Amino acid sequence: MQNRGNGRGTPFEFDLARVEELAAEGYSQSMLAGEFGCSARTIRNRLAKEDDEFALAHARGLARFQGEILAAVMAVIRDSAHPDHGKVLMLAAKTQLGWVEPARPVKIEGTIEHRRSADDLMRMAADPDNDGRSVPDRLH
Repeated sequence: MQNRGNGRGTPFEFDLARVEELAAEGYSQSMLAGEFGCSARTIRNRLAKEDDEFALAHARGLARFQGEILAAVMAVIRDSAHPDHGKVLMLAAKTQLGWVEPARPVKIEGTIEHRRSADDLMRMAADPDNDGRSVPDRLH
């Protein structure tokens, strides 16, 4: 039986094996809150404490979940001849594993020609919508 927190410092007690199991199934923080009958804020607070048993159980389950997704992605990519499978699976990796592609440097060459005078640029800055109202007038 779990102890319901009272909002005054009494900690909410979780079944840590269940936390790990649900994280391994891909439960989000709000889904965990619904499952345990607590607020999403309680879940966030417990996860923020990295040395907390709750956070460690969640991390173990999440690692299992991510490992299973990665294994499935790699198996399908390896066994698939369809060109779109890789794209779909990479989207899954990005959304479920938090994977991001590294930024690629972009080399820009050439020159930029300014065709507006400094006065034109000042007028554009003062009236960005070109509706006759200055920026200070928009604040009223």
